[in-house]
Amino acid sequence: MLGIPQPVIVRLLEEHADELGAQIRHGCAVAGFEQDDEGVTVEPATGERLRSRHLVGRDGRTCSAAACPTPT
Repeated sequence: MLGIPQPVIVRLLEEHADELGAQIRHGCAVAGFEQDDEGVTVEPATGERLRSRHLVGRDGRTCSAAACPTPT
């Protein structure tokens, strides 16, 4: 067990994800999404449309061009 506080771990992971070009959004509800062979189109509740190769939800489930669960 490491004695690293959770906020520090979150910050470090977010910094690394940012370096890799990932976009992290907190408190963003997903109104819907569609997948195709190239990736995932996500529709946040804000009304915009985002395109990505992968989508990872708060529950940790991953959505990618290969396999994407049906939204509930």
